[in-house]
Amino acid sequence: MYFCSEAFNSADADMLASCFDPDFILSSPSGELRGRDQATNHFRKQYFGRTPRAHLSMSMKDQRAVGDVVWSLYDYTIESPSLRTTGRGMMLCRKFENHWYILSMHESPIASGSSHEQ
Repeated sequence: MYFCSEAFNSADADMLASCFDPDFILSSPSGELRGRDQATNHFRKQYFGRTPRAHLSMSMKDQRAVGDVVWSLYDYTIESPSLRTTGRGMMLCRKFENHWYILSMHESPIASGSSHEQ
């Protein structure tokens, strides 16, 4: 996951896309995104155009592996001077041809907000 977090924090949409399975699903209270391209475009529009860049921090709380599938529970924070979102997420990853892909993520924000500093 470090590679994927670094892709987000570097605002590298192509590198982030390589973390997602082609049929990736992101589910959150604001809706559902289906597919690698739709999710990557969401991150590009929502976070990657910010100056300074938004920063993602993740802390794994629990993980379970069954064969080539891993279930993870994590806490996350996304922040920039104008945005702060914290929450808990769950993701499923699978290994295919010696590469791990994120199949799905379900995010539940705990606190969210924006501040407009001048």
